Amino acid sequence: MSKEWPGHAAMAMICAPDADYIWRIEIGDTGLTEVRYIGFCPVDDSGVTVYDTFSDIPEWMQHRVAALHMMPANPNDSSIYGIGRRIDENVYWVVQ
Repeated sequence: MSKEWPGHAAMAMICAPDADYIWRIEIGDTGLTEVRYIGFCPVDDSGVTVYDTFSDIPEWMQHRVAALHMMPANPNDSSIYGIGRRIDENVYWVVQ
């Protein structure tokens, strides 16, 4: 029997069937933005990139975060299928 990663069910709810990647984006108070590749397995620390400002992250990520920013900062009510999920005030999961 395989052991499933605990976040798998949450990710399945936000991913389009053809989504291959999940990214965690955290925007700091100063604008410093951390982008971490999550994928469909536990977080791999080698997949972290830090950008000086939010506008430096890839444009497709900016668009997804903009859509999710309109959602409540509550992970239970903040998913947009095929886009991602708002985890809290400054943290987003986006799919690609």
